[in-house]
Amino acid sequence: MQIKTHQPDVTCGKTKFMTTSLQSTVDRLNRIISAAANTTSCLHGLRVVILGLLATATWSLVQPEDLAWQLGLGATTILLGALLGRRKRSPHHINPSDLALALEMEHGGDVTESLTSADPQADLSQGWSAVAQGHIQAQKDFERGRVLGFASTLVLPSLLCAAAFPSAAPSLKHAFNEVSKAVAQLSRGATLEVIQGGSDGAQAKPMGLNGKRPLEVELLAQNLIAVRVNGAATSGGVPVVELRRRKNPGDQAASIFQSFQMSPVTADGPQGDEESVRLYEISFAVTEDVDLYIPQLGSEMLARLKVHQLPLPKVSLSTTAPPGGVWPDDQPLPLHIEVHAENSLQTVRLIIKSDQKVSKELVANVMAENKSELVTDYRLTLEAYVENDLADVEITAEAVDRAVPTPLTGVSAPLHLTTASAYGRYRQSLQTLREVKPFLDTAIADNVPRLPQAASDLAVKAAEQSETSPFFDGLDRMQIRNFASQAADLTAGVRDEALHELSQALNDFLFEHEVLDDRERDRDFFVAARALSRLLEQDQSRRPAPLSIVTQRMINFLNVRHERWTKRVARLKADARPAGWTQVQRRPFHEQIERIAALGVEKGKAAASQEAQLTTLAKAVVHYRAWISELEAAEDKAREEEDQQRQQGLASARDTLKELQKRQGEISAELDRSDQRPKDQLAGQWPTTKLKQNSNIKDTRHLEGQMRSLSQNAAARIQAAAKAMEATVESGNSEDYVTAESAADLAGRLLRQADSAAQQSQQKRRSRGRRRRVTGDNYYGQSVVGGDVEIKREYQVDRRYREDILDEVQSSSYDEENRTLLETYLRRVIR
Repeated sequence: MQIKTHQPDVTCGKTKFMTTSLQSTVDRLNRIISAAANTTSCLHGLRVVILGLLATATWSLVQPEDLAWQLGLGATTILLGALLGRRKRSPHHINPSDLALALEMEHGGDVTESLTSADPQADLSQGWSAVAQGHIQAQKDFERGRVLGFASTLVLPSLLCAAAFPSAAPSLKHAFNEVSKAVAQLSRGATLEVIQGGSDGAQAKPMGLNGKRPLEVELLAQNLIAVRVNGAATSGGVPVVELRRRKNPGDQAASIFQSFQMSPVTADGPQGDEESVRLYEISFAVTEDVDLYIPQLGSEMLARLKVHQLPLPKVSLSTTAPPGGVWPDDQPLPLHIEVHAENSLQTVRLIIKSDQKVSKELVANVMAENKSELVTDYRLTLEAYVENDLADVEITAEAVDRAVPTPLTGVSAPLHLTTASAYGRYRQSLQTLREVKPFLDTAIADNVPRLPQAASDLAVKAAEQSETSPFFDGLDRMQIRNFASQAADLTAGVRDEALHELSQALNDFLFEHEVLDDRERDRDFFVAARALSRLLEQDQSRRPAPLSIVTQRMINFLNVRHERWTKRVARLKADARPAGWTQVQRRPFHEQIERIAALGVEKGKAAASQEAQLTTLAKAVVHYRAWISELEAAEDKAREEEDQQRQQGLASARDTLKELQKRQGEISAELDRSDQRPKDQLAGQWPTTKLKQNSNIKDTRHLEGQMRSLSQNAAARIQAAAKAMEATVESGNSEDYVTAESAADLAGRLLRQADSAAQQSQQKRRSRGRRRRVTGDNYYGQSVVGGDVEIKREYQVDRRYREDILDEVQSSSYDEENRTLLETYLRRVIR
């Protein structure tokens, strides 16, 4: 705040002289400045309110029905005006020293006394007193003019607001009513209403929910309650009702039993008019004692719901199987069931849920009318209830009593486990072995001193998994156990030879089973076709499974096979791919199975449809057999060509290896008996020897890269030989010819070992794999013998065999009645 100084009129008669001090003058000036600042702030607030009302009134004229925009625009205007007003700083107050200095600088020529050195509390001289009085009056005039100027800015907004407000008054009144209704709704918060099943039998009214005073509500077994929450009362998002239960009465923490997401609804406002506000509501039934929470309203419990339970049978289900792991679906699962009921028991059964499929198996049908307890051990085979190789299964025990008029049902806690079919366990074992492979590759690449313990653990796990799968024979299991034993030995210390042998053996094993698995799974189609043909020959009422389910399973199976065929064909060269792949890409087998399913839907032509279905299936089997034979022949030819190229590569590599051995032998001969020969002689011939050794190193490194894809064992020894050759050069350069001789000899031995390893690889050929022989019609995950399936469409008995039976009956000594009866029976059976 600037100090306005005006020279007072000191003429006698025009100025009234008063005795005053410098401090009192400063106090009067500060009071004037503060009063003006406060007045200006009030005027600013009034102006902001007027501008807000003006904005609201103006928008109500533009959009009379848009209440939210009217109130929002007015509130925004007031908020912006208040924020902009905060930029004005508080008035600067004057202190005595500043005032004395300012007055002396301006009036020092008129008054001779010094004002800056005078005591602020002492009375001023006559001259300075007149100057102070004139300065006070001038400050008053200045602040009055400034306040009046600021007040003049209210005239135009006030006039505009007065002109617009009468026309907008109805709309504004309506908007203010909306605000009041919203506030009224906020006061509601959340309510609970018992719609049905109150313990007193009377219709309860909505009760407010408060975390500080939780409700206690008693309900009957058959009940229905409703919870309503105002959306504005929540902390954000859609409210969720949580029902929590305590495991024991004394537990402090409760676990979530059920949760419900509330649905938005509209309800009449508190005034009962047609306008409405947003609410959330949910209705549900309670089956046991729970605590009610709404996290959006806080962490406190809102209500405790107590349910008068019916005398339901109490059922417990447990298993003696070891926890964890995967249970074989073809092995009986041991279960222990206990049932205790107040009424007599009627039935006890198991509910098996797997992949959205629910099945039931009867455990006991209680015939005694006075038996209310049952304790039994039961063995459940899950193979019939799961359709996937790996499946998550939920098992519950259910008991039904003989209560009147309505039997009561008790259910046990669910038992969860994972099952694996024989084929699933086979795939698990192979996958575990594949997880071992990266550890071996890393150990070879990094040349680590020992194999990680995790690799050995995985190999042991694969051996344990293979013991329960019939898809591995004794030789397979022995090989997997050998893998585990070798991995355990390598965890103690890595030997390059053993590490490469394990890696190569594991590669061969996985390759063999990949080929075997593809070819065996291809032939599962024939088992499915045989089962489908038997199903089609039966009457629809006697079929064990609907035709739609069987065909859908076959289509799912063909989907998997088509993916594998795509990958297998992609591995072949373009000119070696089967000619039938172009047609198979269009999924002809899918079309034929779908046609069989479509024919089964037609009504009124059962015999004709059955004949067409069997004909279509026969054509599909013939076409399928031709396709897989063509694909396997192409794969065998490509594999044979690859093996021939490999054999040629190994033969060429062995020739190069022998040449390297010969040259390395010459180098060793030049360094022979280095400890007995003169050093000058060795130094004289070292440049020539060094030149030969460097040439051998270069050729050895080149051969190592070539041998990597042909024989890993040979490549590892060639790599070690190259390092020994480099050590020969380093020792020779430092004139340590004895060490150079040892390194050269070591390189020669390693080259000979590499030649031996290459010879073993050359003699070894990749086997196609062995086929397992499994019979039966369960095609999913199982294999069949070969690929020859005969679909029998008519079953006949040899005529001579039938006549021999009848002749024997005729020649037997029976009375006429028995003979007629027996003959009729035999003819019907034989037909």
